[in-house]
Amino acid sequence: MGLGDMARAAEALEAVGEDKNEEEVYSLALLYETSGQMEKSLQAFRDFFRGGSHTVGVGIKLVQFKIAERKFADAESLAAVLREVFPENADAVSLLGTARYLSRDTAAAVARFHEALALDSLNEDALRTLAHIHVVRDEYPEAIGFYRRLTAQEGFGDVYRRGLAFLLFNIDDFEAAEPLFDTLVSGQGDAPMPGLQELHLYRGLLYSKTGRREKAVKEFRAAIAVDSTYEDAWKELCYIYILAKEHKEALAAADEYVAAFPKSGAGWRFRGYALNIGEKREEAVAALRKAVAVDSLDYFSWFELGSTLERMKRVDEAADAFKRVLRIRPKDASASNYLGYMWAEAGVMLDSAKQLIEDALEKEPQNGAYLDSYAWVYYQLGDYEKAHRYMKEAFAYAGDDPVLYEHLGDILFKLNDYASAEAAYRRSLDLKSEEAARIRERLAEIKKLMKKGR
Repeated sequence: MGLGDMARAAEALEAVGEDKNEEEVYSLALLYETSGQMEKSLQAFRDFFRGGSHTVGVGIKLVQFKIAERKFADAESLAAVLREVFPENADAVSLLGTARYLSRDTAAAVARFHEALALDSLNEDALRTLAHIHVVRDEYPEAIGFYRRLTAQEGFGDVYRRGLAFLLFNIDDFEAAEPLFDTLVSGQGDAPMPGLQELHLYRGLLYSKTGRREKAVKEFRAAIAVDSTYEDAWKELCYIYILAKEHKEALAAADEYVAAFPKSGAGWRFRGYALNIGEKREEAVAALRKAVAVDSLDYFSWFELGSTLERMKRVDEAADAFKRVLRIRPKDASASNYLGYMWAEAGVMLDSAKQLIEDALEKEPQNGAYLDSYAWVYYQLGDYEKAHRYMKEAFAYAGDDPVLYEHLGDILFKLNDYASAEAAYRRSLDLKSEEAARIRERLAEIKKLMKKGR
């Protein structure tokens, strides 16, 4: 029907006057809408809705249809008319909230949802969307309150139990989350529902966080059994062994991961982690180089490669790896400090090292390790007073660390404060310093100097 035909049809219906029946009023509203006469269309819909409560269902379907077509402004206008005519209908009020939320007027939407709940405290759409809004805002306790009300309902409560379980997990309420995950997993039956692998994964994470490692491993394996392509489960299976520093188990899991996903950079990275636990540095470097070959933008693989090469005293190669990290994440605090301290320790590139550590401290000014690195740059530059100043700041934010006490001893030694240097060195030894032999040599030197000075 062309615009001319629609105009004539509308004129014919208008000519009927006040005697139009319900179907004619509805048809007139649609004709006005199609021809772009929105004000007239809304008025005709208003008249149609006033024909009785049975029309509210038609109105709701019309609004939902407009939402499906992403005509959010039209949906909001029609929903406003529907709520105007049916102010006591919770579904109509809630639908207006949905339309306003989709039009990005969240505050107005929230007001309408609460209005709907005042009319019907169990209105599903209002409860569900308010829960969603609070999740988006990271307001998990509020979202959980709405999910609890949803899960308490017969008929549709089970649908929301999954979301509630994940929310409780995210706020570390493992005691409340566990029975929900148990119910969800056990309720799958012989024909598992989509997402079972994710339920096993999260139940495994819950077990891991509550110290039940064997049960966690079993759940990660169960997730993989459901879906062998589920990489998150492979990662967590490797990670749980890596955290426990169980070299053989971690390497076996990583080898399975790589066999399943030979082109996964993450798989090769986890193999590198596992090899490093066993101090198999060359093999770890080979695995990590495969990881970055697969994914050249993998921050974690480049970082692990850099730290591995540094432990092997291959400073130039390590520096290249950390430069790649900093290209991926400019001024990353951890990488800036690592590279800066590595250069300071080697006594090279001291101006660049100083700038890198300043970049790290700009982001984390109260990080004791970064302040120690900064003190060490000044030590290498020969400015022992400044080195001492920043070392004292480092101790204000760091716990007992043998490296810090060793550095403090070196600085105090250069300041000729031998008694204080001796105390710092001895504390480093008490904390099982890896440089015990060097420290004992320095203590012997201090003993001679103090004896000579008497």
